[in-house]
Amino acid sequence: MIRARALTQERLEEFAVFKKLLIATAALGCLGLAGFGALAWKPAIAPVARPAAGSFAPELVAKGEVLAGGGYCAACLLFRGVFMARFDLTE
Repeated sequence: MIRARALTQERLEEFAVFKKLLIATAALGCLGLAGFGALAWKPAIAPVARPAAGSFAPELVAKGEVLAGGGYCAACLLFRGVFMARFDLTE
C-alpha cells in the first residue's frame, strides 16, 4: 500500500511538472503572437501614389492587355530567368 501511494505521488509530481511546462509553452506562444502583431501592425513600406493613367504609352497598354488576357505575364516580367521588369511604368 505504501508503494502504491508513493507511485501515485510520483505520478502527480510528474503531472505537475508537465502542466507547468505546458502553461509556460502556451504563455510563450501567446507572447510571441502578441509581439508579432505589434510589429506587423504598421506596414514597413509607405504607400505609393498611383501614377496618372495618361502617363502610360498607349502601345504599351495595348500590349499589356493582350499579354494579361492570354495569361502570359512572364513575357514582360521575366528576362533570362531573372525576375526583372522590362518597362518602367512609373514614368
